Order: sequence, then C-alpha cells, then structure tokens
Amino acid sequence: MNVDVLILFLNCILTTVISSVVVMFILRKQYKPAIQRLEREQEEQADYQDSKSVNG
Repeated sequence: MNVDVLILFLNCILTTVISSVVVMFILRKQYKPAIQRLEREQEEQADYQDSKSVNG
C-alpha cells in the first residue's frame, strides 16, 4: 500500500474530526444561554401542568 495515500487519508480524517469538534464547541458556547432558557421554560410549563392537574 502506498504510504502517501495513507497519510493523506489520515490527514483528512483528522482534519474532519478537529473541525467538527471546534464547530460543536463554538455552537454550544453561542447557544448555551438560549438552550438553558428554553429548558427552564419547558420545566416551568411542566410544573404548571402538574399543579393544574393536581388542583383540578
């Protein structure tokens, strides 16, 4: 097997993995406050539904 082809293939895989990790890190950093706000609203709505069903 040609070693140069193997090196190029590994380089492509490594580049893809590193860029994916960087993109995920940036997106999480940017959207974390929005995600937390939506989760908090969802929990409040679930609590409201639970208290509404318990109280009749």
